[in-house]
Amino acid sequence: MPDIPDRLKSTTNATNNSTIYNFGAALASSVRPTQFRVSINVPSAVWGRGWIESLDGVGEENINKTLAQINFLTHTAQLPAYRTDDCLLHYRGRPYHESGERSYDTWNCTIYNSGDFSIRKTLERWVELMHSTNIVWGETDPRVYKGSVTIEQLDRKDTILRTYRLIGAWVSDTGTVELSYENGTQVETFSPTFIYDYFIVGNYDSEIVKYDNAYAEASTLDTGGNLNIGGSVRA
Repeated sequence: MPDIPDRLKSTTNATNNSTIYNFGAALASSVRPTQFRVSINVPSAVWGRGWIESLDGVGEENINKTLAQINFLTHTAQLPAYRTDDCLLHYRGRPYHESGERSYDTWNCTIYNSGDFSIRKTLERWVELMHSTNIVWGETDPRVYKGSVTIEQLDRKDTILRTYRLIGAWVSDTGTVELSYENGTQVETFSPTFIYDYFIVGNYDSEIVKYDNAYAEASTLDTGGNLNIGGSVRA
């Protein structure tokens, strides 16, 4: 067999290594879009305001149930994107690009509607906290009405591969629930929209603790029948 020229050796080696097993090794076990978990950390003021609590009373047991439902019933979500805006300049008719400011898109998910409407009612309370529907009143302190959203990418062993946490999140749109006589084999869903200040990737425990402490401190400022569970409520 004739010798392989040096200029072809790298190509030949690459060809010999291009097997389905090398492809699988490069994936290092694939990540599945079906394996994820979402937690929405709702500000305690959403639960604790006396005028909200009187609508359809809440207790700590019901709060924990609702937060657990969010984990199970959020059936579509997304990992947020990094984006840096373009700072466009011109010199003698030619464009010149510099990096601008970082910006963040809104975040959406889709949630199955449970028979007790607990998640939807929670988001409606959240909106009501910021803007009352029948009186001229709304919470203006962002430490009180903002929460956070955590999205965890999992593997099939339920191991957390990567965590994204949206900081300073609040509900801008609860989303509609579509009704139809023809959809008898479908489950109701709704797709809320969240606006947030920024997100962090990984655990970043110190920043999360700092964030939660700020909101926990703010919750002590509330008056009028508050449920004393402090800061951002979590399961």
